[in-house]
Amino acid sequence: MSTGKRIHSGRLGGSADLFGRRAACLSGRPTATDLFCGGGGSTLGLERAGYDVLTAINHWPTAILTHRSNHPNTEHQTWNLSADTDFRRIRRTDILWVSPSCVWHARSGGRKQQPVEAELRRADEGSVDRATAFAVIAATEVHRYDAVIVENVPEFQNWVLYEWWLDGMRRLGYREQILILNSADVGPNPVAQHRIRFYGVHPRWWCKSDAGAGRADPGDSDPGSGSRQAGHPTAVCDAAD
Repeated sequence: MSTGKRIHSGRLGGSADLFGRRAACLSGRPTATDLFCGGGGSTLGLERAGYDVLTAINHWPTAILTHRSNHPNTEHQTWNLSADTDFRRIRRTDILWVSPSCVWHARSGGRKQQPVEAELRRADEGSVDRATAFAVIAATEVHRYDAVIVENVPEFQNWVLYEWWLDGMRRLGYREQILILNSADVGPNPVAQHRIRFYGVHPRWWCKSDAGAGRADPGDSDPGSGSRQAGHPTAVCDAAD
């Protein structure tokens, strides 16, 4: 009989991932996959929200080593997520959390938008980097998660392929709620900096929505800008098949 507690197995060496995943299955808690996992901050947030993170994936070996040190019971994969990836190699979880690369979206880099044709050719470093967002659709097409949450900078909405990307999620049976949140305004212990981020929440349980264009106005970065949102649900129904 499960106690519902996580089993920490740091002394199990190479068996830690397998043992930890089995413990998560027995816990009865909802499960998550962390794509573009970094060192483990998003995984920690998911765990505090009540999820067992079964799989974490990143292209950078150093990030995976750091994540494994922080979360030894999670399965880890080092994959190039800007290339074609076979997501059938990982197990399905209840939700998918994804943080595609924001480097070539952020205004701080001074990058210019490519025409659609050039973006599709992926002929330069920026277009290859931005294409990591298509890993969201690829993984979702395979596993049909109950919900997908995408985190990025607000400028992600200015990407020339954003509407195409959004339509891909809709065609898989998802509807979006777009949130622009400032971390300085969120939670019982807000962070001591203004960190404004895009969150796209894509559930599969929607009958209809007033999602409109699927965009949110990021406003400005002044203190007190708070959160803005688009795509509020108007009805909820049974999960899609």
